[in-house]
Amino acid sequence: MTVDELTTSQWAALADVAQIERGCALVPRPERRGDFHVLVALGLARSYGEGLGGEGFAPTAAGRKEANRRSASGPSSSKPRGFALLSAERRREIASMGGKSVAPEDRAFSKDRNLAAAAGRVGGEKKPAHLVDGK
Repeated sequence: MTVDELTTSQWAALADVAQIERGCALVPRPERRGDFHVLVALGLARSYGEGLGGEGFAPTAAGRKEANRRSASGPSSSKPRGFALLSAERRREIASMGGKSVAPEDRAFSKDRNLAAAAGRVGGEKKPAHLVDGK
């Protein structure tokens, strides 16, 4: 097996182990250990044997380099989604609809500058819900 033949779960294992700081080891869940053993066989990780909680793994220099190369190029199966699929012209068209959703005569803040300022002050005085009552 070569690096180019790694499965998605093996690439995920390499990404996980490559984030481990030097001098530390990752102890994966038992069902993921097979992916890490493939990385060891390819020289991309090393095993530290059984320890607290199971077998630990750490990246080799080659493993870190390969993980960085892979993340820099991005996942090969990445496809545009959502608005990224639309043309720039269509995105501009949709964005311009936001300002036209309310008729000018119904826009209270555009008619009364003081009302808008007061509303902004009230919003600035409010605390986020997670900060109310000492939470």
